[in-house]
Amino acid sequence: MTVGTLAAGAALVLRDLLQDLVGKAVVVAVIVVGAVLSFAVAAPQIAVASVVAFTFAELADLIVYTRIRARASFGSRWWAVAVIASGIVGALVDTALFIGIAFGWPIDWPLALGQLIGKTLVSLLFVVVAKGVSRVVSDPADREPARA
Repeated sequence: MTVGTLAAGAALVLRDLLQDLVGKAVVVAVIVVGAVLSFAVAAPQIAVASVVAFTFAELADLIVYTRIRARASFGSRWWAVAVIASGIVGALVDTALFIGIAFGWPIDWPLALGQLIGKTLVSLLFVVVAKGVSRVVSDPADREPARA
């Protein structure tokens, strides 16, 4: 697992948070800027793989997150499902496209599995931290009742 893998996982989660803060139009603009920046910092083959993977993964994440998030408030159980599900979908798309384009097809699944695990762990960690923060700062009357 590389720092790039963890950064990609963080980007997917931060995209969800950014959508909540500023809306989908700004998120789409940020996706475009991120794709353009990839060409500035990477070799051509890696840049193409990165741009394609980043763009499609972020858009897949956006679609899944938006559909599930529509029924949830920040920190709720459905919000957590939205973050994790969109993160997993985004990680699958990102991993398959990046590895396939950068290193060739068929995909090296042991390499892909390590990337998927890393990206998913970032999503899970974010949910745990965010749920903890939301419990501390939320009004007790707004909290979901604890299950017995």
